[in-house]
Amino acid sequence: METYQSEQEQVEALKNWWRENAKAVIGGVVIGLGAVFAVWAWRDYHKTQAENAVVEYRQLVDEVKRGAAREGLERGARIMGEFSDTPYAVLAALANARLALDNGDVAAARKQLEWALAHARETTLQQLARLRLARVMLEQGEAQAALKLMSGAEAGGFSAEYAEVQGDIHLALKQPGPARSAWQSALQALPAGTDKATLLQMKLDDLGAENTSAPSTTPTTAPAKP
Repeated sequence: METYQSEQEQVEALKNWWRENAKAVIGGVVIGLGAVFAVWAWRDYHKTQAENAVVEYRQLVDEVKRGAAREGLERGARIMGEFSDTPYAVLAALANARLALDNGDVAAARKQLEWALAHARETTLQQLARLRLARVMLEQGEAQAALKLMSGAEAGGFSAEYAEVQGDIHLALKQPGPARSAWQSALQALPAGTDKATLLQMKLDDLGAENTSAPSTTPTTAPAKP
């Protein structure tokens, strides 16, 4: 470190240092402040986006309840386009799928559910989108593809619903044994006496009792000739 002999020398040294480094110092300050302002702006933007998405989604829910399909589908598409980085876009896709199904448009519902599954970041929304998509695929006669979609997937809080759909898929594939096992699992996950539990029990009853008896291997004795 340099040693200065007088206060005047120190002042001159500071002046010289500033002339040499002023641009770098100011640039660093500007960049630093720019980064801070960018973070603030980003947070404000996301807060505003989320607030606007909430308002739009609430209106969409009301339209779904009223059965206003055209308005709901338009609003849902707008939410998916303008607020695609929020969870409300996925919820809008799920709502649009519901509206499409109510209108009998299974193909459109499937597209909405596929979009929801591809864009969902939250695990619960992924599980819900997968569950509904599997049901639609089964409705379209694609039981094998639906089974593949469900295989190995975590059910989370939808364990009963997942098991029931898997049972429905197995039944469509003419696999009564796995269908029975899946429905029994679903029934065990539900509170007794509920409408869903009653429906599952009816499915099991319609399927019939499991045939556990092994075929006889004892050779038939031919009647003695007179």
